[in-house]
Amino acid sequence: YNISRHAIGMDNTCRYYKLPTDATIDRLAEIANKTDLKNGGGVYATSACPDIYNGLAKAASALPSGRKYNLGITATGSGFYGCQGRVVGRFAGKVAVPDLVAVLGQIELPIEGEDKPEKVVNIEMEVSAVCGLSSILGYRAGAVCVIVAKRAGDVVDFATPDVVGSAMSDAISIALATVISA
Repeated sequence: YNISRHAIGMDNTCRYYKLPTDATIDRLAEIANKTDLKNGGGVYATSACPDIYNGLAKAASALPSGRKYNLGITATGSGFYGCQGRVVGRFAGKVAVPDLVAVLGQIELPIEGEDKPEKVVNIEMEVSAVCGLSSILGYRAGAVCVIVAKRAGDVVDFATPDVVGSAMSDAISIALATVISA
C-alpha cells in the first residue's frame, strides 16, 4: 500500500480554495507543473496531516502480515481513463498526457532529513481533495491506499483477488488503529 504523505491534484476540486501551503507543498507543485502535467491544465499539491500519516506508518509497521508499505505521493485524477493515464479505444491520440504514468514516475520530491526523495506511488480519485479540504477546515486527514496494479514500466501486473482482499483488510486495520490512537 501507499501511505499518502503528499498528493498531486490533477482534478479541479481544490483549485477554488486557498489551500494551506508550505515550502514542500510549493516545491511539489512546482516540480509537477514543470512536467507534461501542464498539458492537462496544471496541478496543485496538498499534504496529509503529519500526525495522521505518521500514525498510519506506525500502524502499518505493527501489522503481523509484515506487508511492505510506501510513504509517498498520491496522484489524484478526476476520472478512470485519460485522467489516470489509460489511453484506450478511440481515445488513443486524444489524451492530453498520454504517457501520464511515466510522467508521474519522473517526479521526485526531496524531503529534508531523508536520504531518498519521495515519489508518486499511486493514482486514485480522492486523496488530494480530502487532504486539501480537511486542512482548510481544521480537520486532520490522511490516506492508506491499496495498490491493486503495477502500471509503470513495460510490464503491467494486477494483484490477485486474494492479495487485494488481504491488503484491504490490512488497510482497514491500519486506518482503525490510527483513528483510535489519534
